[in-house]
Amino acid sequence: MPLDGITAKRLAAELDEALSGARLDRVAQPGRYDVVLQFRKESSTLRLLLSANPSAPRIHLLDGAPENPPEPPAFCMFLRKHLSGGRVVDVSTPDYERVFVLRIQTLDEIGDRVEKRLVAELMGKQSNLVLLGPTGRILDALLHVDASVSRVREVMPGRMYPPVPPQGKPPPEAVLAAMDRREDPFAAASASQSAEKAVLAAVQGFSPPLCRDVCRHAGLDPAATFSGLGESERSALAAALHATLERIVARRFEPTVFYRAEGDDVPYDFHALPLRDSGIARTAASVGAAMALLYGGRALRQAFDQSRGDLLRIVETRLDKAVKRLAAHESDVAACAGRERWRRYGDLILASLAAVPSGGAPSVLLPDVFEEGAPAVEVPLDPTLSPTRNAQRLFRRYAKERAKEEAGLRFAEEDRKEIEYLSALAQAVRSADDRIDLEALREEVARLDARMSGDGAAPKGGDAAGRSDGGPGRPGRASRFRPPARKKAPKEPKALPPRRYVSADGFEIRVGRSNLQNDELTLRKSAADDLWFHVRQAPGTHVVVRAAGREIPDATKLEAATLAAWFSRAAAAERRADGTEGAKTAVDWCPVRNVKKPPGAKPGMVTYENYRTMLVTPRPPSKEAGPDPT
Repeated sequence: MPLDGITAKRLAAELDEALSGARLDRVAQPGRYDVVLQFRKESSTLRLLLSANPSAPRIHLLDGAPENPPEPPAFCMFLRKHLSGGRVVDVSTPDYERVFVLRIQTLDEIGDRVEKRLVAELMGKQSNLVLLGPTGRILDALLHVDASVSRVREVMPGRMYPPVPPQGKPPPEAVLAAMDRREDPFAAASASQSAEKAVLAAVQGFSPPLCRDVCRHAGLDPAATFSGLGESERSALAAALHATLERIVARRFEPTVFYRAEGDDVPYDFHALPLRDSGIARTAASVGAAMALLYGGRALRQAFDQSRGDLLRIVETRLDKAVKRLAAHESDVAACAGRERWRRYGDLILASLAAVPSGGAPSVLLPDVFEEGAPAVEVPLDPTLSPTRNAQRLFRRYAKERAKEEAGLRFAEEDRKEIEYLSALAQAVRSADDRIDLEALREEVARLDARMSGDGAAPKGGDAAGRSDGGPGRPGRASRFRPPARKKAPKEPKALPPRRYVSADGFEIRVGRSNLQNDELTLRKSAADDLWFHVRQAPGTHVVVRAAGREIPDATKLEAATLAAWFSRAAAAERRADGTEGAKTAVDWCPVRNVKKPPGAKPGMVTYENYRTMLVTPRPPSKEAGPDPT
């Protein structure tokens, strides 16, 4: 829901109480649409964020100082010139609008006290920050709005400030007074309007969610046509509106944030009142705190999503290249499928030298003495070569294609291992849901980059010491110079702690965050009788249940298997496709003693034996149990 006039009124009162009498010490502009004012009041520092961001307009106090650009923007410098050292007179919102006015008393050029106003218009795409002089003339604005942008309301330096056009609706105090005089608040309601729209048209500052809440309070469907309501239903709607207005006028607010689901850590909206049917409601300390929680959480989530997306693109680029290499190597192998015929042709030439012309013929028919009945076979020839050299040419071609096939098979196998590893790494990045996950995966990608860049290898064209061969009997020219220092091998990244959960039976379940962590968890941090879980034949994380000498019950095994399925690529694909928790997923499990790592295998790649399989429905995990005590 957008910020409405009722919530704005309460927020302005909070800011007025916090900032009234405070001295403005510093002005900063950390972003294109954001201005931060730092105040000093009673030996405490307060930072106020004013943001005209079209997608997230807001005004609230900050806990910390944001990072600022090296050079302050022009609007920031202008505010410093006019407002630095001033004191806040008050903070208000006119007529229940989403407009906040900070009156600041400061000194002009000749030392006289003057009052200037910083106006924060938080109205979606029309949001703006405007500085006004003592007479109400615009000194400057964050966003200049001329006639080419809006013919109705220009916001330009030197012009008189045009107030926000009134909505033509009475404020809550006037509506409440009229209702106390037995006047009908819905007298002007259109017959075709819904009950929600009738409430919206009756009072200034109300938003659609607040209107729906009034309808729910009256026991009505907000979408019901107003003309279709009976006398009792209209009376109930009026009584619900009266009760809401009484609460607003008496300032009995209860700032609330709303979540879509129980496990969400970032709310999707907030209001000054606990609205019905708006999701899971939780009380906030203040409207400003609710606003900071909403937009601060969104900013963190957007930054996290951006960081995860950047990391995923790096891994997927590597994966695409590995897939293309595999296709090229498999094509090489397929092209060498008929290499045996070249050796057969060479053998036939040597077996029938007398029948092979010495030159001029592109091919010759020779009896295949290696087949029953000796059928005639057409053997290709190079007309410029003798029979013996033609045979040698064919043997060389056979040897070349055999070597090419062997190399292709070897490289294709390496490519398949690389694809398997990168697929698991990409899935781990997709499953990352907090900063620790990304930190662990970023370390692994850094290790991958270091390995692919060949740090620590011998310099091209010389040996490990940097010498180059000058030819037989001649010293390498580089031997007269100091050999270049070898690059240090990349430091082995430290595996971060895994996720930890506790099953309903009290068993600790550990879930790896990355391939490096999977190796650490399975091969070094688990006992032989612990149980190991992994989704079958698909990239996914390692899950280990710590036995601690106890028999692990089936319910805990099921919990561990659902975690393994939840973090697998197959389950993630199902969730993205239809929005559900995913279809049944096969999960293999066995004691840790049955899990082995082949020599030279990439991180996270293991083999296992004597395992069992269960089909589970992937489900999101419960809250983590905290850091690993070991």
